[in-house]
Amino acid sequence: MRTPPTQEQLRFIPGLYQTENTPAQNKIIHLHFFIPASLLPCPNLPIQAFVRNIELRIVPRPYHWYVAEYDPELDSFFGFVHSGNWEEGIWETFGLEELQTFQLGKTKVHRDKEWEPTVFSKIPKED
Repeated sequence: MRTPPTQEQLRFIPGLYQTENTPAQNKIIHLHFFIPASLLPCPNLPIQAFVRNIELRIVPRPYHWYVAEYDPELDSFFGFVHSGNWEEGIWETFGLEELQTFQLGKTKVHRDKEWEPTVFSKIPKED
């Protein structure tokens, strides 16, 4: 992963299930991770992807992970994930290790260094 989150950033994220009574559109997104579309190879041809050193064959898309909660003991996040289509995105749990080892070809996950905590409904819905 390029530019992993700092302990200071992680410290301010609510724990897992602490926002479960907050409607999705009102959840605060504390971190944004992504694979930039500009660094992806041809978008219609399956390529090698690696998650925890397991090889997969997938079609490259601009993946995005939006973090609402974090558990430091499990090193896991809860947030919204989509791969280029907001309507197909889902709220799920994902691990920091997964993000650190996920690759599409040679492209690694980036942390959005300019990200400021944002209400989910205010995030621009672009791919």
